[in-house]
Amino acid sequence: MKKNCFSAYHPAVVFLYFAGAAGLCMCSLHPYYVLVSYLCGAVLLGISCGLRRVFRQVLATLAVVAVTAAVNGLTGGLGLTVLFYLGGTPVTWESVFYGLCSGGMLAAVLQWFACYQRIMTGDKFLELFGRGFPTVSMMLSMVFRYIPDMLGKGREIRAAQKALTGGKSGGKREQMKEGVRLASVLMNWSMENSMETADSMQAREYGKGPRSRYIHERMSRGDYRAALILAALLIVSAFGVFGKASEFVFYPFLGGMEAGICFLPVYGLYLLIPALLEGKELIWWMRLR
Repeated sequence: MKKNCFSAYHPAVVFLYFAGAAGLCMCSLHPYYVLVSYLCGAVLLGISCGLRRVFRQVLATLAVVAVTAAVNGLTGGLGLTVLFYLGGTPVTWESVFYGLCSGGMLAAVLQWFACYQRIMTGDKFLELFGRGFPTVSMMLSMVFRYIPDMLGKGREIRAAQKALTGGKSGGKREQMKEGVRLASVLMNWSMENSMETADSMQAREYGKGPRSRYIHERMSRGDYRAALILAALLIVSAFGVFGKASEFVFYPFLGGMEAGICFLPVYGLYLLIPALLEGKELIWWMRLR
């Protein structure tokens, strides 16, 4: 994981940013807002993970967008602009466009959660919610850590299987056997890992007293300043998302494309705060050289 400037802020500031970014993204289907959210999420993911991860993520999310648009276009049937007929059912541009926007919104949300997982680590989450909700925060942090661990272990098992077979893939039956064997090994590993974690927590007397924290962070002036800036940008962006941008209509024809455009720069600025901080840091280091 690549460290960036934004991850150095207090966990409350980081959580406020991601909560606002994901929340506004899920509440708007305006095509301009969906596009801006998707692109800004890709930029932040590139800063956090690198271009290779972004390329794979973009391919996966574009597949989600294409499938959503195709399914909604073939099953919707609403709208006035008929593109063609399939089995007597009209496929309209409005239905396809609605599928594109909803799929883009889903893809953007997936990107924001991928960025959240990279920047808002488990220790930051426990630092923020460990006192008020110790059990829930511990469970959530373990779940967020468990998913990438499972994926990484699955890739290791797959690589070991390919090494045993010399990289040769058999027929469908052999592939099904390899898939079942991979799932069985992965299930055994996860159960053993869970038992080891439970034994370790029990040995350290988890839950039998006041919980200590690994990282002690206090809000500095810079954190308060960043929180105020983010809160102001978030409020203005919310006016656009829940106000003018919500006036965009898909059926029976597309309308309201210009709605909420005046709030779009503020929304983009809010989402690009981490990228701007990273650019500022890069320029500062280049001047020092």
